[in-house]
Amino acid sequence: MPESVKSSKAPGYGRIPRVFAIEQLPAPELKIRPEISRELSRFKNREQKIIQVAHEFRKKHYRTLKQIFIDEGIPLELLSVALVESGYRTDARSSQGAVGMWQFMKPTAKAYGLSIGFLEDQRKDPVLSTIAAARLLRDLYEAYNDWPLALAAYNAGPARVDRALVDSGSKDYWELCTKGYFGTETQRFVPKILAAAIIEKNPTLYGFNLEEETNGDQGRPGV
Repeated sequence: MPESVKSSKAPGYGRIPRVFAIEQLPAPELKIRPEISRELSRFKNREQKIIQVAHEFRKKHYRTLKQIFIDEGIPLELLSVALVESGYRTDARSSQGAVGMWQFMKPTAKAYGLSIGFLEDQRKDPVLSTIAAARLLRDLYEAYNDWPLALAAYNAGPARVDRALVDSGSKDYWELCTKGYFGTETQRFVPKILAAAIIEKNPTLYGFNLEEETNGDQGRPGV
């Protein structure tokens, strides 16, 4: 999660329910390409337990997460961000200080209305943090009009993505990776999220025995 993401939203926005209909954002393209294929292979062969364990945590909150993303107009495929970031664990904490299911750093969390104090850290709240994450994802998508770039910004920060776009003259995330504009973490972050989304849409095809709940959203918004 980036150290700081600027938001046009007023403080506390992340806690205010929407009172108007918003546009449903398009789903990310889940086309198999070499970078995604490598992550699919890792999940299937070396990291299979990660998906299985994460799904157990996901089941605790899935209906809530799904409804928030539908309400916020975010494709359900992007729930896999939480899988990659934390394995859907609300108590996850990174060595850099990112906390919660969506791995918010303090500045970004506060920009999206999450309170962080001695007695309460709303980054651990599955409802409030998911609302904040959905709205952050919308802001990033609207900034780049492209999910791979938006996800790269989620990981590395918008400043890094903006600099890459200016320096390279390209708006293609995959090309930017090939040319070395992103570090290894960001180069893997995006295809890993897309690979996880592919698995969660059709787990049996990749050797996973996940419950029907994961596959029960065919035809719903974002799927």
